[in-house]
Amino acid sequence: MRHIHPISEASCREHYGKPVLVILKDGGEIAGILTKVGPDTLVLNGEADISSGKSRSPKRNMKSKRINHKAEVSFSPFPNTGFGGGGLVLDLALIALLFAFF
Repeated sequence: MRHIHPISEASCREHYGKPVLVILKDGGEIAGILTKVGPDTLVLNGEADISSGKSRSPKRNMKSKRINHKAEVSFSPFPNTGFGGGGLVLDLALIALLFAFF
């Protein structure tokens, strides 16, 4: 583990996408994937920014081949059984320590 100090965008940028452990000032611990650090917030398990700069492949002539596909729908008899559920935004004022795993 590596202690990250100070907790700022510049010092955390190299750890984006890596697992981290956040120790809160009240003694709580939160583990997650570091997504983003802003001026006053830290985001865990959020969606990564897409900035590859590549454009989509050129469109083919739609008249050449047209294949009809049926839509596939996933179904679960139990609500909210999916993994995840969005990112966690923490105020930097609540964070005592931040550690990055290698």
